[in-house]
Amino acid sequence: MDFEQWKQELTNYCNERIQSNSVRYNDFKEIIEIYNQIGLELQSILESAAKNSQGNEKRKLWTLYEDFSKRNISNLHDKLNKLAYSLKQNDKNLTDAVNKQIYRIMEKTRLGLRSEVANMLVRAFATQQKAVPELLMRVFNPIYSDEEFKVLMYSFLGGIVKKEDDEGGQQS
Repeated sequence: MDFEQWKQELTNYCNERIQSNSVRYNDFKEIIEIYNQIGLELQSILESAAKNSQGNEKRKLWTLYEDFSKRNISNLHDKLNKLAYSLKQNDKNLTDAVNKQIYRIMEKTRLGLRSEVANMLVRAFATQQKAVPELLMRVFNPIYSDEEFKVLMYSFLGGIVKKEDDEGGQQS
């Protein structure tokens, strides 16, 4: 496969949409979702390649894998914090539901109890009849180590947690 040609075709498609004034949100949203999926799949493929290679190639592939996975985690970290901030701004009932359990969720996160954290978040979203964002569910992917899971989860929780104001009341 010619990756340069594939990249050029995608770029041309996007530019043609812009030039013809036929930009559609769902087209670009789908492109971004596919890009994110490819990133995770590529990370998994790189890991397998590094495990199955030998000698100098193995060392170089592990270095590439570690760099790529750190970049993926960093991007996900930022996106989770923005997601939490957006939820905090736009869905007070949902953020209140999460904040009611925030200390339990934080403790379960600290202990690395992924399934319990997932259960608590799914319940909070379900009580508000909301779907858990796919981005948030990505945190529970076993591709991430326990430490990476904790960092990602804390990024989301840090963006959603309530702060006390100077008068002792709650503010979002």
